[in-house]
Amino acid sequence: MRITKCDICKKSLSKTGNEVNVSVGGFFPSFDICGNCAKPILKFLSNKKLIKKNEKRRK
Repeated sequence: MRITKCDICKKSLSKTGNEVNVSVGGFFPSFDICGNCAKPILKFLSNKKLIKKNEKRRK
């Protein structure tokens, strides 16, 4: 069983689909953050058109 926590607020993440995995390419580390912490980051990236939305769900 894998237990993950938000890398910003350290809140435990559940598999309800509210978490966001942030990564740049395949060579850099990825970060798991909760939906509340991700909102301002996602808004900034979408305003600058730097984000590509991926609707795939992790299993």
